[in-house]
Amino acid sequence: AELKGNTPRTDNFQPDPELPSGQRAELTDYRASGYDRGHMAPAADFVAGTTQMNQSFYLSNMIPQNGEMNRGVWAGLESATRSCARTQGELYILTGPVFAGRVRTIGPDAVAVPSSLYKIMVSGNSVRAFLMPNRALAKTNNFSKYETSVEDIQTQTGLTFFPAGGVDLGGRGNFCSGSYGG
Repeated sequence: AELKGNTPRTDNFQPDPELPSGQRAELTDYRASGYDRGHMAPAADFVAGTTQMNQSFYLSNMIPQNGEMNRGVWAGLESATRSCARTQGELYILTGPVFAGRVRTIGPDAVAVPSSLYKIMVSGNSVRAFLMPNRALAKTNNFSKYETSVEDIQTQTGLTFFPAGGVDLGGRGNFCSGSYGG
């Protein structure tokens, strides 16, 4: 139901008003940085014009993302995920950054630049997980090159997903193969 909006997005990027100045990203951090403001929860996943879509433009929902990747293969993965959600009727989606090695920062507020990004989709107890380096990548509709396991993403992030179980952390689901290719 959230995917049925038809009002265009506003691109009203702004600092998160719930976070104090000095502890949040500001528009100046991205200016001339060479990075896009990459959504973690994509605006297109919300009904246009709603509070949720407007809040998706808060910088607390952004990471510094390679522009070619953001507007290319990552946008394609987001679109494939929306297509999969329409097919499945419902998906549980987790998206986030991975920080490996020496972390680079941008702007006066030292916004960390991730080394890669992950997206995990759960349908029932089946899971698909993708991990992409945060650099220029060739645009594709076949995301199998980037498919991995939740276990691998946990290892790289230090996070624990699904601690109550119910999801095969080491496996790879096969739902929505038409959306993800391969």
